[in-house]
Amino acid sequence: MIARVIAVTTGAIFSAMSKAHPRVVRALQSLAVEAPIKLRVVGDCMAPLAVSGAPVWVSHRKHYWPGDVLAFRAADGSLLLHRLIGFRPRAAALDLVTQGDSCSRHDVPVRIEDVIGKVSGGDCARELTHVPVTHRLKALFRFASVVLRKFSK
Repeated sequence: MIARVIAVTTGAIFSAMSKAHPRVVRALQSLAVEAPIKLRVVGDCMAPLAVSGAPVWVSHRKHYWPGDVLAFRAADGSLLLHRLIGFRPRAAALDLVTQGDSCSRHDVPVRIEDVIGKVSGGDCARELTHVPVTHRLKALFRFASVVLRKFSK
């Protein structure tokens, strides 16, 4: 199951169960640059570290690293909260490869322009906000398995 998020910012609520218009994502990104924004997790793909209904805070960062848990607009327009496992080159940029912790497959690569930010706090496990080396290594191993599957086809 995919963990979707509901954004709650300055009293306005945006449900990610519907499609997120790119302008809404840009507004959330702008808010996340200024101060952490509150999102509510809907779904269980990041359980038990972030359970459905849990509020999390998301902040913009200049750089994102494998193992970080990101909020972003997916290719289908929904907002997701998944772990960054690696990068994929695209023209003059890098796309991010993400996957929910309890998902068996990775997501469609995400453009950096679609990232709202990194989980920086909230009602979630400490491992989401202060990612331990073991989680970063696990993310890299997941990415390596994605790459190996692509080359073995």
